[in-house]
Amino acid sequence: MKIKPSTSHKSVQFSSESGSKEDSKEFDPENDVLFSYPKSKAEKMRIMEAVKEKPLFSSLNETQLRVVVNAMEKRSFSRGGIIIKQGDVGDYFYILDSGSADCFVKQANDSDPKSFGAMVKQFKAGDSFGELALLHNKPRAATIIATSDCGCWCLDRVTFRRTLMSEEGQRQRRFEKFLKQVPLFEGLTPYQHAKIADALQEKTVEDGEYIIRQGDPGDTFYVISEGQVKITKMFELGEEPRELLLMGIGKVFGERALLFDQPRAANVISVGKTKLVYLNRTDFNRLLGDVVDRLKEAQILYEKLEKKAGK
Repeated sequence: MKIKPSTSHKSVQFSSESGSKEDSKEFDPENDVLFSYPKSKAEKMRIMEAVKEKPLFSSLNETQLRVVVNAMEKRSFSRGGIIIKQGDVGDYFYILDSGSADCFVKQANDSDPKSFGAMVKQFKAGDSFGELALLHNKPRAATIIATSDCGCWCLDRVTFRRTLMSEEGQRQRRFEKFLKQVPLFEGLTPYQHAKIADALQEKTVEDGEYIIRQGDPGDTFYVISEGQVKITKMFELGEEPRELLLMGIGKVFGERALLFDQPRAANVISVGKTKLVYLNRTDFNRLLGDVVDRLKEAQILYEKLEKKAGK
């Protein structure tokens, strides 16, 4: 069978407590759904029937189920089209509305670049797939290929996690609210904020702890959510590092190594206890294309400061 590619400087406040009044509020279908696609009454009924049969949706009330139905987008795949590819980032949950598809899993010792591995399952209309990557925030564990012309209803990752995972939904709203207050992300759409928030991870570092060391390889981009860090740099081999500046809430660092694929240019050290949110290199490249120019402008300013300090 022939395989086809798929077509697919303000005051900033951030609360790390997931149990806040705002974060624990009831699901709001007006504010918590990002997309709603038109459907006929028959299509809505068909999706609702398919959704209600899935254990994954068993805890949702009628309002939440309607949000899921409204948010589903129709996509078509020709016979031989790749619906999901093993190893890719999981962005959608699928319900197969028509047609059929096969599921393949490739083992780590399979070195054939053209191989999709062994066929382990077949899907028919009404079956669903793709939820594992969305639930566990991991790459796709299998490849799904259409064995006939297919129609799929797709639920985007952000709506999926907001609707189906209450704790994750609270975390998502906290991060989105925070990102809206970070100058770097001003002007982005709500959906862009949501996609970045979905990929963010968080960590806490203690006073004096090195977050970044000069000369190390760089694969992480950071935003300060609470506390402060200081930037130090050794200009000559053997000399004591000089302090360049202090950075506080809403400031970003670590982008230079990722933008230019260079070793870390300076040390970043926590001043007191500091909380950070961060993106790995893959998510940085995937999600921050719209703010790269701003990051490069910031680098020019930083380099001027660096030259002045090095004199």
